[in-house]
Amino acid sequence: MLVYRTIAIFLFSLAGILYACGSSQETETPPPAHLISREKMIQLLTEIHMAEAGVSMMAIDHQRATALYKTYHAEILKKHGIDTLAYRQSYDYYMQKPLEMEYILTMVEDSLVKVQTVEKMKERTNNQPINQ
Repeated sequence: MLVYRTIAIFLFSLAGILYACGSSQETETPPPAHLISREKMIQLLTEIHMAEAGVSMMAIDHQRATALYKTYHAEILKKHGIDTLAYRQSYDYYMQKPLEMEYILTMVEDSLVKVQTVEKMKERTNNQPINQ
């Protein structure tokens, strides 16, 4: 889907900017008390980006889309038992570590590509004629 490709381009651009902004003498920032693991952050960001892509494809005004996106975002965090503060602190922590965030965003992109591939395969299967 074009939406996933656009998100992937955005993610790689963001990762490049993060890498370029990182200092060669990166100071060690202590992790927040409730740091979300890289694996969980990858899962969360993948679901959040999919929700964002879904909302962006809807024919609704910007204000409604923003409200809907915020609702989906909160539901995703709730589903995973993550509170907003822990998510925000973990996100900020990873943003201060360009290589960590680049890895996370690369894995998010890989996950989105896998989802897109599965969707295409399902679509092809559904469009196959039934053999008798």
